[in-house]
Order: sequence, then C-alpha cells, then structure tokens
Amino acid sequence: MTSADQQAIQASFGQNLSYLVSITHSLLGKFTSGIYASRGLTTHQWKVMSILYYWPPLPAVRITSLCTLDKAAISRGVAGLLKLKLASRHLDDESGMICIALTQSGRAMYAEMAAEMAQLQKRLLATVGESERSEFFATLAKIEQALRAASCSNASRQSKPEDRSSPPRAAPAKRRAGLNVGGDG
Repeated sequence: MTSADQQAIQASFGQNLSYLVSITHSLLGKFTSGIYASRGLTTHQWKVMSILYYWPPLPAVRITSLCTLDKAAISRGVAGLLKLKLASRHLDDESGMICIALTQSGRAMYAEMAAEMAQLQKRLLATVGESERSEFFATLAKIEQALRAASCSNASRQSKPEDRSSPPRAAPAKRRAGLNVGGDG
C-alpha cells in the first residue's frame, strides 16, 4: 500500500460516521453514567425514564420504538423503576393496556438529572457557536430519520416481501426534545 493510499484511508476514517458516533457515544456515556449511577440507576432505567418523562403514560412495548433497547432490557428497566417507586403501572380504560408512567418522585429525580445533563451539554458545546449547534442537531435529526426509515423499510421487506408500497414511518419530532445528551433517549 502506498503512502497516498494510507493517507486516503486515514482521511476517510476521520469522516466515518459510524466510527465517530460510536466513539462520541462511548465518551459521552462515561460522563453521563455518573449522573444516573449516582442515584442508583442503571443505563436501562435511565433510558426508560427519559422516554417516560417526555411522553404521557404508555405501554412498555411502545418504548421499543422510541429507543434502542430491546424488549428484555426495557422490561428490566421498567421493573427496576417500579421497585424503586419511580414509576407506576395502571390499566388504561380506553385501550385496555397496562401503561407505565413516572411517579412524582420519578419526575422530580429525572428533572434533576436533566438539569445536570444540560449543564454537561453546555460545557461540551461551549466552543460551538449557536448556528453550528442548531445545524449539528438538525443534521443528527436528519440522519436519525434516514436510519429509522431504512430500518422500517428493511423490517417490512423481511416480514412482507410482497408489500413494499407503504412508506416507512418517521420517529416523532417530540422525541428529540430535551434528549440531546445521554445516549439514545
């Protein structure tokens, strides 16, 4: 391999989205884990709590579409939050489903952690201008939407190869509100 080939590989590596996001996620996770671990929460509990804070009470199965946890991890997260009395379950009369919601103490704890996350984010983005910051988050939202659309498209092809006419559903824009730090939401 020539020196020019090595330089081209290194240059493209510095623009490898998967690698850069993975490294950023790992480094950010080291900072954010101290915020929720100091309160005795696991990563799964934190992620489930993040979803429950920003949405009305919802069935645990709905959480799978809002974060990257699998059903077992969500179940463990919900069970832990219930045990800690940070979440509660109730039967939704309209749908007949069991819904999960944060308790008042769960909402208060999350609000404290969100404030700490916001301070961390402020420090991390201190050298980034407002327009760059807005563009960065808008770009991330577009990438997320494209990945979700591709994921839905792949899933529908695998489950129903004959039906490719329905467009993939995009994630709700509400999801991104306040979830800028701490991994996937």
